[in-house]
Amino acid sequence: MKLFRIIAIALPLLSLAACGQRVSVKATVQGAPENSRIYVKQLDGASYKTLDSIKVNGNGSFSYTAKIEEGQPEFFYFFYKDTKIASLLLDRGGSVSINADTLGRYSVSGSDSSSELCEVEKAYAGFVNGINSQILSSASNAEISRAYVAYYRDRIKYVMSHPKSLASVQVLYQQINENTPVFGQTTDALYFRMVLDSLKTVYPESRYIALLEKETARREQILGLEQRLKSASEESFPDISLPDINGSTVALSSVGAKLIFLYFWNPSDAAQKMFNFEALKPLYDKYKDKGFEIYAVGLDYDKVNWASSIRAQQLEWINVFDGRGADSPSLRAYNIAGTPGGILIHNGEIAGPCITGEQDLKREIARLL
Repeated sequence: MKLFRIIAIALPLLSLAACGQRVSVKATVQGAPENSRIYVKQLDGASYKTLDSIKVNGNGSFSYTAKIEEGQPEFFYFFYKDTKIASLLLDRGGSVSINADTLGRYSVSGSDSSSELCEVEKAYAGFVNGINSQILSSASNAEISRAYVAYYRDRIKYVMSHPKSLASVQVLYQQINENTPVFGQTTDALYFRMVLDSLKTVYPESRYIALLEKETARREQILGLEQRLKSASEESFPDISLPDINGSTVALSSVGAKLIFLYFWNPSDAAQKMFNFEALKPLYDKYKDKGFEIYAVGLDYDKVNWASSIRAQQLEWINVFDGRGADSPSLRAYNIAGTPGGILIHNGEIAGPCITGEQDLKREIARLL
């Protein structure tokens, strides 16, 4: 029975400047023994980077001076052992007070943005703990789905009402588990764009915003392709347009062969590269002069690895690259669960269900040609 855990939001690490505004942080950690250490961290990619460590005094108190640049808000996280006990979002000088315990419950005063972040984290923790409680009590999938939908709708309301708060960025990146984002629908690109455009008016130079801009562009690209696939009613199959090894865009609809094998594969998988060599190359050599073509979509995040595989195996058919990997909307459009897998298109019509095995592919090609 899988329980969900609270996932840290991977925001970029911003370096602390030697000059800039200073924020005085005073905190009390209930239950922390005298001389125990509190670690100050920031996120560096997908993991935390420790900036400092501080000893607490006899009553569990400590102080810390944070530095921030003008127009460059900073996220600070305080840990007792492996437990995150408080989070701050600081965008100006002054002083902040934290009242926390060693279990991760905390409150903050003196910083409106940090108070917003505190409420965001409390809501997220409550959602994850609630889902875990339902799992432990053997709740039905319908009950768990209702809990997710309720939280998702509430988080939409939050970002709609706080578009100029960096706490909304934390909300947009929240995950139910390591593979399931709360904002996982393709249309959620619209919320990313709304928050991005609003925050750019407040923090135009922030590197947090630069990261959000990249993610927004990625999501908008997926949304745009999905909409094009849905609107391609004039075609008997969803069209795909992706770059080949020379950087030229090649559309599936532009391939004039009598029989096309639309093939999805992972260049990082040794077995799938072997399938190219042992199964596809003999079939291609046998049938290419009879109107057979392969439109192979490499699903990988590493374009160099894909290109190297193409060159090393001397693959002569049409090879295109989709850097979204398993998140490619083309997979969903053709109802293909994973790689390797493909569809035969005969005279402009989809000829049957997904093909994953060499023998099925041989049989169908021989039948159709």
